Amino acid sequence: DRIPWIPLCSWTYFESIPDYREASDWSSLKALKLRIDFYKNKINADYMQWGGFPCYRTKSSAKVEVKSTRKGNIIYTEYHTPVGTLTSEQVYSETAHTTYHTKDLLENVQDLKVYQYMVENTSYESDYDSLTEQLNILGEEGVFFISAPPPPLKSFLLGTMRLKNAIYAIHDYKPEFDNLVKVIDSKNQEIYRILAESPGEIFLDAAVTGTGMIS
Repeated sequence: DRIPWIPLCSWTYFESIPDYREASDWSSLKALKLRIDFYKNKINADYMQWGGFPCYRTKSSAKVEVKSTRKGNIIYTEYHTPVGTLTSEQVYSETAHTTYHTKDLLENVQDLKVYQYMVENTSYESDYDSLTEQLNILGEEGVFFISAPPPPLKSFLLGTMRLKNAIYAIHDYKPEFDNLVKVIDSKNQEIYRILAESPGEIFLDAAVTGTGMIS
């Protein structure tokens, strides 16, 4: 008894509305209420959040130190580990309300080894309280598609490594690449078990290759 359609109301759309941007940030309950009201009263649709926040917490090892700095519109991030350092750069666009990768996190075989160390030294724990509160606010007004981690290769292509570096890595560093994929997949399984026990009902892994990955 409904007509299925997806209005273009992603977080970037709402961030383009000055009143919304000034009133709250995307992750707040106030922002959620504003978005639900927008769907219900402005466009007469059921609310749909296609990138619902994950219902788990990520705990990095104390051996991994993350430093992030911003100079103008450029965001620099460094990951310091006992086996090496990874760096990435992103440029924030005030016009598009999103970031563009200008330096990928993984660019060579040593980067793969450092990243594997980071993955192996990461753990996860459930965090259902926030999701439960959001679902209570949502009620029968719509649906959440709750974020789940994508398969390893997809996560590489969506930003960690992107297409060019991924092609070279698969060809030039196949043993190291395959081993990293197995480690990431094993960690993903830990997250999937947490999701399965959550109050969420629909889960979504990111599959959108947009301006955040391709300038």
